[in-house]
Amino acid sequence: MRVLSIGSGTQLFNKDCEDRKRLQEYGEFVETLDLLLSCCRNFNTEKISINTTLNPTNSKYKLLRFFDILILGDKLIRQKNIDLIISQDPLINGFCAWLLSKKNKTKLMVSVFGTSVFDKYWRKEKWINIFLVFIGKLVMRSADLIQVDSLGNYEIIKNKYGKKVFYKPIIPSDIESYKTDKKFFLEDQIRILFVGRMAKQKNIKMLRNIIKIINTKSFIYKIKFTIIGSGPEKYLLDGLGGLNNVFFIDTCNREELKNQYKNNDILILTSYYEGFPRVFMEAAINGLPIVTTNVSGAKNAIEDGKSGFIVENNNLNDFVLKLEELINNRNMLVSFSNKILDDFNKNYNYQTTISIQKQIFNYLENIK
Repeated sequence: MRVLSIGSGTQLFNKDCEDRKRLQEYGEFVETLDLLLSCCRNFNTEKISINTTLNPTNSKYKLLRFFDILILGDKLIRQKNIDLIISQDPLINGFCAWLLSKKNKTKLMVSVFGTSVFDKYWRKEKWINIFLVFIGKLVMRSADLIQVDSLGNYEIIKNKYGKKVFYKPIIPSDIESYKTDKKFFLEDQIRILFVGRMAKQKNIKMLRNIIKIINTKSFIYKIKFTIIGSGPEKYLLDGLGGLNNVFFIDTCNREELKNQYKNNDILILTSYYEGFPRVFMEAAINGLPIVTTNVSGAKNAIEDGKSGFIVENNNLNDFVLKLEELINNRNMLVSFSNKILDDFNKNYNYQTTISIQKQIFNYLENIK
């Protein structure tokens, strides 16, 4: 099978990129794998394995990337005799993939990683998302296969599109390097961690209010917050700068991030929507119980009330109550820590992703 995958992950040109290794392994299951990457910079076409190639659009203007995908995609399909097109999302890239598959009569596979057109919070985030809903539904309805990375989205999408929907969590190839055998807690302190881009999706206003409320309460343990990330919504946290128990880190390299997971006790996430976020995996394999809003990927990592807490979106009071409960009960914290670590090690590893991808290619090769 000869495959063309359409996306915008220009980080793949970085030789240290974790996704690059995974795609090299995907390439071993097919005759050729070409990645068509929408970008506005001057990248070079690069062969990253015997049969896996990166093809940048190098668009002159951002608005022209849509047309450049169609032009370069059509050229690659004819040159490489492509018989499967994969889109890394069901939206603009998905629409391009749909048009190319219709024109060239190829099979079509669509990925739903994170963003789902059925998520009410995502639909409300930007006015254009109302229009993109129709594109997403059209693309998924036409697809021969839909792969989904989170259990919440999988349940919804499978209910609508049936047996052509596959659940495939994307486990990073380097996840084992984050692993700890046992979580150690300080006797006099609870350390709470947030990791994420400061964007509207993450509901940074709720994060700010949680920290403010927790800091008004008395606990037998000292409370420390570490906030890792930057982005357009970070200004919402400006009022926390004077608090002596709140620490900000804009960016972390991989080794620094590993140390942050090892030196914190609880991960919190306030997002409106997610797929199966990497922060859940990194926290779980370090034994950090998670308190999170009810995003699609919450059930992937957490058994509610046993390894963390899942709170309805934007429910500030309930989130604070659950976080307080975990802070006040050291036995619960240790129990949750052991369970989330054991559950992740039992259910997930990098080979999970690779083996499911092989099954997906086999399924697509056998359908007519």
